[in-house]
Amino acid sequence: METDSLIIKKVLDRIWEFPWGIAVDTRCIMEELKDKEVVVTHIFREGREQTG
Repeated sequence: METDSLIIKKVLDRIWEFPWGIAVDTRCIMEELKDKEVVVTHIFREGREQTG
């Protein structure tokens, strides 16, 4: 799973507590990922651009 949000990555890796403004969404994502082997990586927005 790739995200350009370092906050989301840190929250999903359980390094940081999630901010109250994204609490509901984050809990839903964490529940979906609970029994899955998922690696969350941080990418910079430029990394999403497609060439060609």
